[in-house]
Amino acid sequence: MSDDRNGAHVWVDGELLPASGRHLSAFDRGFQLGDGIFETLRASGGRPTELSEHLARLHRSAAGLDIDLPVDVDDRLATGIDALLAADGLDGPDGDASIRITVSRGAFRTRGVLPPDEVAHATLVIQAWPVVPAPETHLERGLHLIASAVRRDPQNPLATLKTTSRAEYVYARLEARRAGADDALFLTVDDHLSEGTSANLFLVRSAGGRALQLATPSLDCAILPGTTRSWLLDWASRVGLRPFEGALTSADMAGAREAFLSSRWPARCLDAAGPGGPRGDGPRLRAGVTRDELIDRTRQLVAEGDRLVAAPSMGALQTWLQLSDDLLSRAWGSMDRYHLAWLMVGKPKGIVRGRPMTADEEAAYVREVATQKTAALRMSLDAVERQHMPFVGETGGGLGAGSGEARSTAADPGVDRAPDRSGLPADPTLADRLAEARRRADTHRDHGERRAPRPDRMER
Repeated sequence: MSDDRNGAHVWVDGELLPASGRHLSAFDRGFQLGDGIFETLRASGGRPTELSEHLARLHRSAAGLDIDLPVDVDDRLATGIDALLAADGLDGPDGDASIRITVSRGAFRTRGVLPPDEVAHATLVIQAWPVVPAPETHLERGLHLIASAVRRDPQNPLATLKTTSRAEYVYARLEARRAGADDALFLTVDDHLSEGTSANLFLVRSAGGRALQLATPSLDCAILPGTTRSWLLDWASRVGLRPFEGALTSADMAGAREAFLSSRWPARCLDAAGPGGPRGDGPRLRAGVTRDELIDRTRQLVAEGDRLVAAPSMGALQTWLQLSDDLLSRAWGSMDRYHLAWLMVGKPKGIVRGRPMTADEEAAYVREVATQKTAALRMSLDAVERQHMPFVGETGGGLGAGSGEARSTAADPGVDRAPDRSGLPADPTLADRLAEARRRADTHRDHGERRAPRPDRMER
């Protein structure tokens, strides 16, 4: 059956074939026994994300099942992905594709579970689909999960291999559908949290005092170590979160400040504090933003952040934080990997309570907050510009010059305009608002009208 949502071609053992054709032997062990491995990844603008990491895991899974891969398999698969994306029109600047690489042991005419001693060529298949945006309800209220009746055994050596034997996962998703839930969460045989049916689980929780911990089930909890999971754990320690891998329970999930699932697709908030737990509302995804708009506007905000560190201004800081949060939420939505950086922003270690801050304390506060937020902005910029990562709010059109607010006609030569990289001008409204905020702050300072910051700003 034809389906416009699916690709028109598949790549099988070096050949591009019509998707509607016949492709595999009935004797292929992947079809007969699920004797195979696979990887899924995403390509934005024709560029696969973290291809080397996915190929490395493919090799580890193949070694775990003693599947012989061709010596040049990495080059063949990279070339095949490029060819398939081009054939299906998913390689353009607006292309956003989900890619699956499947490898089976190959076709054998003999019967039996044990692989024969004879050498056979592994079957290599690549498929691609246009990415379908997540339902708005997932971004507005998060996901509703149930605990699957299937229990994961940490002693199972297959738990860390990405095999095509997916019966447990199919069963769990059927459980979720029958219960009216979005997905199912696996627990281990000893009642520890494991993972979702296609994603790793993360909790954001207190680590004592003002410190926050990014916690996730360890490899001993029968999980598949996702590439995004590894990225998050490495990144968390660089932005002030304390990464933690260990045995977590449903009670840990119920007591967490945030919970989310992460995979190669946009991370998703959970609307339950635990399986069957209370629901909560997450931030609403705002209007989308194009890649060039995000790059140009982020550069402006980074430049202003550097200026705030060099010349602190509380009034300018407050406007800058609002504009930064607005842009990042348009791009990344609710609680994805880059939003984690927000959790430490605006919470300096030496907050003063019960009295106005001195000038030196206020300057130190502005510098600390601006440094942390600028680091988050730079991380977002690096992900979009250098790593070409897809992002939740990406659109093919622009947002326009403003957001419905009156524009200031004054220009500030001290606010840099980002270079025009592709015919799209930097947003002058953003620059005008930053300049106006700094002018107001300077005016208050000149007239001795500096006021203590509002407590809610200090606690954000």
